[in-house]
Amino acid sequence: MSQNLGYLSTGIYILVALTKLAGTLVFGLGIGWLTLEVFTKGQQPWQLQVAFFLGIIALLIAFLLYSHLGLGGFCIGAGAAIIKWGIPKAEKNKKD
Repeated sequence: MSQNLGYLSTGIYILVALTKLAGTLVFGLGIGWLTLEVFTKGQQPWQLQVAFFLGIIALLIAFLLYSHLGLGGFCIGAGAAIIKWGIPKAEKNKKD
């Protein structure tokens, strides 16, 4: 009986870890997109850009202190946002 509870506890721990990874991955993707929107549109005051930068640094420190799996998911999501929306696309020359 005790062995079965150990397997159940391990299974639940793995499920929680995967859910945390997926959640922070999506959160990192959203925050990365939002940050790119703030930094690429130059209409906001510089104070807002500084606040976003300091907020992301604070999130990274919090994830590093409390959850390494969360830090990995956040960084993968933010990196995916930068790759998807941050890199300018090369325009193809069309010869008509």
